[in-house]
Amino acid sequence: MRRCKRQVVVAVVGTVTASTVWCAAPAHAAPGWAAIASSPSREATDYAWSPATSSFAAEAQALDKCTVKQRADDCIVVASGPVCAAVAWDVAEPLNQAHGGIGGSRQAALAAAAAAAGPYANDLSVRCSWDPNPTL
Repeated sequence: MRRCKRQVVVAVVGTVTASTVWCAAPAHAAPGWAAIASSPSREATDYAWSPATSSFAAEAQALDKCTVKQRADDCIVVASGPVCAAVAWDVAEPLNQAHGGIGGSRQAALAAAAAAAGPYANDLSVRCSWDPNPTL
């Protein structure tokens, strides 16, 4: 991780104070694609990631994982994006439903998923294309 060092000098009524501020480069490096698939009949989601800049590989992986892990034949992609994909659950009965959102940051994707799920959004989670081993 690359760090930068900046000196900050503050003058307050004749007193000069110097401090060092450290900042880090973003944790993500190469672009990629994140996707989330859900089985509406199982209340479950599965995540996938691809270093490619198109959705096909990540979405196919997410759907395959959902089909196998959830033993479901109704898996659908609920979120797919080039940076971050998130999911939030609603309070529908008899089964909660997953609602997806995407964004250029974790916070933006989570906010989009929460907005899609409605006022009782819960159990939010997010995966970004730079997350380590997000396909596990």
